[in-house]
Amino acid sequence: MNQNQTKKMLDWSEIIDRLKEFALSEAAKEQIENLEIVTDYYLVVRRLDETTEARNIYNVSNSIPLHALTGIKNVIEKLGRSEILRPTDLTHMAGFIKDTQKMIRFMSDKDDAGPNLSSYALSMDPLEAEHEEITRCIVHNAVADQASGKLSKLRRKIEQLENQIKLKLQSYLAGANYSSMLSDLVISQRDGRY
Repeated sequence: MNQNQTKKMLDWSEIIDRLKEFALSEAAKEQIENLEIVTDYYLVVRRLDETTEARNIYNVSNSIPLHALTGIKNVIEKLGRSEILRPTDLTHMAGFIKDTQKMIRFMSDKDDAGPNLSSYALSMDPLEAEHEEITRCIVHNAVADQASGKLSKLRRKIEQLENQIKLKLQSYLAGANYSSMLSDLVISQRDGRY
């Protein structure tokens, strides 16, 4: 019997659809969509053992810190294309790292219920220094002044120049030549222009 006949006999598409209902992320749904029937005996046994372990872990602690991993797929794709990450991407990355750290802490005492799954989780790198650096440099989805000394100096210089421009414009508005033509002596900015 070939794969297609086996899938039809098992109502494979219905199984896949039901599994996807439990997936928390788009990446997980995509992986489920691409699942194939496994015929290797040892791989089947290993996956059944992992499923049993997952159930055991759920039984001893029915609150597992699984998160939707919002935005992380896009970040991974950008990294794969060597694109520059935006501050929002780095915020997603920091969230992913934090969720990974939670999972490592959660699984640290679950080796009795799930030795294999526990070893997978404990083999992950918590990336503490990277998380700290992202949260230091990205605040409210924007690059913070303290991200680097040079950036801080540049932003101070920009602020000084903007203040000088405003003062110069204010002097024009207050001057005798223009004050009678304008109803308001207020300087505003439209599309980055004063």
